[in-house]
Amino acid sequence: MMGSEISTDPSSDRSVNLLKMELDIVEDVPAELEEFILLVRLRRFKEARELYKQNLKPHEGFFPVLAEFADMLLEECCYTELSQLLSDLPSKAMFSKDECLLLALMKALSIAYIEQKQNGMKEKPGRKQNLEVALNLAQGWHNEWQQKTMYSLGKVEVRRLVIFS
Repeated sequence: MMGSEISTDPSSDRSVNLLKMELDIVEDVPAELEEFILLVRLRRFKEARELYKQNLKPHEGFFPVLAEFADMLLEECCYTELSQLLSDLPSKAMFSKDECLLLALMKALSIAYIEQKQNGMKEKPGRKQNLEVALNLAQGWHNEWQQKTMYSLGKVEVRRLVIFS
C-alpha cells in the first residue's frame, strides 16, 4: 500500500486521493404512494396534494398512482378536477379493461355530482341519464366479476371434490 497511502496530516505536501463513487438515484414510488394514501386517510389533503405534485405526478401513467389520486379527489369532493383529470388521461397510458372500467365509473360519478350541484336537487333528464351511466357501468362491472368468480373453484372446493371422488 505504499503508493496509495492517505495522509491525515494537513501540513503534509502529499496529495490526497479521493474515492469516486457513482450512484444511481432511484425513486421509491410504492413507498411514496403509501405515504400519500396515509395522508389521504388522515384527511390531510393539502399535504397529500403537495406530495403528489412533487413526487407522484410524473408517474400518473402507473394505474395505482392515478387511481389513488382520483380516489382522493372523490374524498375531497373535487368532482370538476376529477372529471378533468380523467378526461385528460395520457394516451400512452396502457390500463387493463377493469382499470379502464373503474376510471370510467369514477368519471361518470363525478359528472353526476357536478350536474347535481349545478342543478340543485331539481329533477333533470340529463342528471338522471349520467347517474344511470354510472350505475350501468357499476352493474356491468359487478356482473362480469361475478361470472369470473362463479366458475373458478377455490382450494376448499377442489379438496372437497378430490376427497369425495
